[in-house]
Amino acid sequence: MRNEVEALKRDDASLGRHERLAAWAARVTRIDLDKDGITIALSPSTLIADSHDLPLREECIIHSAIKIGPRGQGLRMILGETETVGDADVKLVDLVRRAYDWRERWFSDREMSLKEISRSEGLALSDASARIRLAFLAPDIVRAIIAGTAPDELNAERLRRLDDLPASWAEQRSLLGFPQLS
Repeated sequence: MRNEVEALKRDDASLGRHERLAAWAARVTRIDLDKDGITIALSPSTLIADSHDLPLREECIIHSAIKIGPRGQGLRMILGETETVGDADVKLVDLVRRAYDWRERWFSDREMSLKEISRSEGLALSDASARIRLAFLAPDIVRAIIAGTAPDELNAERLRRLDDLPASWAEQRSLLGFPQLS
């Protein structure tokens, strides 16, 4: 069975993202969701190309406990019986990452000006100036953003609209809804 699983992984690795999602969606025969968890049934004939060689004739069942928790204005499903693990806001992480990239470009090239960075990014100088300040967020705020444990009300749009990010990390925490460190 291990060889078949390895073959399945190799086949999936050769597919693009959308093809891989479509292939896995075709393998699912049933999904049951209730208060105790999620159960996914997979068809054995779709798992391995030459399934006629497999002794497996019944559905493969995967079950995982779930917890439903808030996420912004919606809900998120947390799989497993572990503590809540953050689900990073990709746009928020990208916004902070780009600020760090700009700061690195600015500091590493003495000839590079913020005006040139703003022009290369297609932004007004005032917008680039506001966004590069995100590279100076408190380290614990950056860690929370990357880990997906930042307050739900903190999102990329809110950070983009900030006119003046305080230099003080304590003031940043207060403004962005983080607890103060003791």
